[in-house]
Amino acid sequence: MSRQPQPWILRALLICAMALASQSTVLFPSPANAAQALVGVQNVQGPWVNLTVTPGLDSAAEIGLQAALGQPLTLAAADFDENDMPDLVAGYAAETGGRLAFYHGNARNSRDAVSFAATPTLQELPGAPDFLYAGDFNADGLPDLVAAARGGEVLWLLPGKGAEGFGALETLKLPGTLTALTTGELYRQDGLSDLAAAVEMPTGAQLLVFAGRDGAVLSPPEIYELSKPAVALAIGELDDAFPYDLAIAAGSTLVILHGHDQLDVEASTATLESFALDFTPVSLALGDFYTNDAQTQEIALLGADGAIRLFDRSGVELGQISSATNGRGRLLPLRISSLPATELLAIAQDQAQILAADGQWMTPAGTFEQVMAPGTLATLSTGEGIAAVVPLRLNNDQLDDLVFLTEQGLSFAVTTAMSTYTVNTTLDVADNTPGDDKCEAT
Repeated sequence: MSRQPQPWILRALLICAMALASQSTVLFPSPANAAQALVGVQNVQGPWVNLTVTPGLDSAAEIGLQAALGQPLTLAAADFDENDMPDLVAGYAAETGGRLAFYHGNARNSRDAVSFAATPTLQELPGAPDFLYAGDFNADGLPDLVAAARGGEVLWLLPGKGAEGFGALETLKLPGTLTALTTGELYRQDGLSDLAAAVEMPTGAQLLVFAGRDGAVLSPPEIYELSKPAVALAIGELDDAFPYDLAIAAGSTLVILHGHDQLDVEASTATLESFALDFTPVSLALGDFYTNDAQTQEIALLGADGAIRLFDRSGVELGQISSATNGRGRLLPLRISSLPATELLAIAQDQAQILAADGQWMTPAGTFEQVMAPGTLATLSTGEGIAAVVPLRLNNDQLDDLVFLTEQGLSFAVTTAMSTYTVNTTLDVADNTPGDDKCEAT
């Protein structure tokens, strides 16, 4: 369940952050790396986000590699080889189908960010991997890969074998053409990744949920009828029960599939709740976008008109966020700043905006004004179209970092501390000397 930070912690962070804000600047790559970096950081608002951007590999070598791989589409990450370091896999459309490129994560010391092998391991696919997800889909305790083509009628499974790589490609047949796919721990939080697939058939649209103690790919699907084909799916907490739920964007309707804990029964037991919208969503994300006492997440919907609207679990609109995202954009939830709420990453063509929905994130104390307004915290721009972004923790600061895949290759936006200090008390008292780069109280 969601937990709200203690007030004394928020006040201490606010005091220290404001004391450092006037002296801190955004960190950029060194001049040698700046020419190679494929992503630039702009329009940083306040001390909440601090990113260092580095290229994934040697720039000239990677551009040649990317051209050979094909058209970049998707990214996923997991510790496939079980060396306690995350690995990356990028999906490409090739002339004769699809292709996956695996970049193995290298060991790091306690202070460095994860690095990745320069030469990827390649895996051919029968089609383009428009969807690509990592998780344990066969209940063997090892991360697998699921890929699929938009409009295709099959899911491809690469069963993970740990340090031995992957097993032979397996195929899961669908009853219609695929319109949306997501994975995660739907229903029970049992360590297994479930699959939710939306399909379209001549007779109508359906949602298929693959979940069970034997693994998603070994479990028969629960089948739910939809009024329109779904274009976006997301898993999260949308009611007061402990099983996780599924948000569905289908036509001009927001649908919530309320989770259940009866995976061993044959009949579908989840319930669908629908809310009519006056716009057509093209992407959605779930998160704690507002800092309040509610123990459920909010729903962010990106419309075909480019507006981002936020809703609660009852279908009540809470507000909008301005962004440069167009109707072909995508939304991702993030925890990339020092603010207590979840941020949104809005991806549109050659840029990605880090957005905050909640401006009144705490009651102003003393003489402090409102600390920020809803809107853009930072903008990350590329010279090429952004094919995919995956949030991934690459260092030890417990914040999300970002991995970008463009036509020129991989780039990393890594969170960087503006300053490091030690808190010497848990008392709810003022800082001894605001502005001295120390958080001390007596």
